Amino acid sequence: FDHGLWVPLCRAWPEMNIPVFQLSLVDGWQGDDYLQLGKKLAQLRHKNILLIASGSLTHNLHCLDRHHPRGAAEPWARAFMHALLDAMKNGDTKLVTNPWRLPHGRRALPTLEHYWPFVIITACSRQALTPMLSHWQYRTLAMHSFSTSDYTQGER
Repeated sequence: FDHGLWVPLCRAWPEMNIPVFQLSLVDGWQGDDYLQLGKKLAQLRHKNILLIASGSLTHNLHCLDRHHPRGAAEPWARAFMHALLDAMKNGDTKLVTNPWRLPHGRRALPTLEHYWPFVIITACSRQALTPMLSHWQYRTLAMHSFSTSDYTQGER
């Protein structure tokens, strides 16, 4: 398992006594491909399978501010996140699957591999993702957490 899996799961289930299956990203795939994958994976939720996506909604390691490990975000990173959340709330899959079209998109995500899991899990839900935690690391890394209201209400 890579760090995208074991880091969050070790926090959630330190004993790791649950069966886990990890998916990998596909070289050459773009946002629409991951959106379609998420729609296909959605049927697993009806079989009592918990789907978790792990990544980072902003991931520019060149702009990290190591003197500020937690707390406030750079204005460009915050603007990107606001635009992404608005696109998500409005059901604008064209923007969600093409984050470089959002304000500061290329600065927030010089590469997209840490972002694609968000697209997959967005497509898995019948309803919009609900922010659970907004957390900024080093002023540029959006380590936010989301859930789906259909999951949190007990529907599977």
